Amino acid sequence: MNDYEKKESVPGTIKITAQFLNIRMRLTSHAWHPATDLFETPDEYIIKVEIAGMSEEDILVSVEGSTVLIAGQRPLVNPEGAFHRLEIPYGDFSTLVEIPRDIRREDIEAVYRNGFLTIRLPKANPVNIEIT
Repeated sequence: MNDYEKKESVPGTIKITAQFLNIRMRLTSHAWHPATDLFETPDEYIIKVEIAGMSEEDILVSVEGSTVLIAGQRPLVNPEGAFHRLEIPYGDFSTLVEIPRDIRREDIEAVYRNGFLTIRLPKANPVNIEIT
């Protein structure tokens, strides 16, 4: 497996190598950025990304440190004829989301349904250290 191949690390997420990430970010500096929400509950962070018209295999999700990268490509479906209005972005997209606290990486879940990607990032529990 070379550095450019995707590696599944946690069910529902895809880890991509740092080299691939660096290349992808250089090549997609013109990328559009989908509407993205980050909200917090007492137990988890939830990222919601609006990216309709795609399939799960077109979306990459990677967690590196406290940063979540969501990237992919929405293809332009060109019907016969000419556009009179073209407002829906197509092509490469990416968005970076900073998570403010440690998470349990082994429990991350990502679901793509009805045009929304929802990523659930459970919070890590603080570790109490006994002083002897």
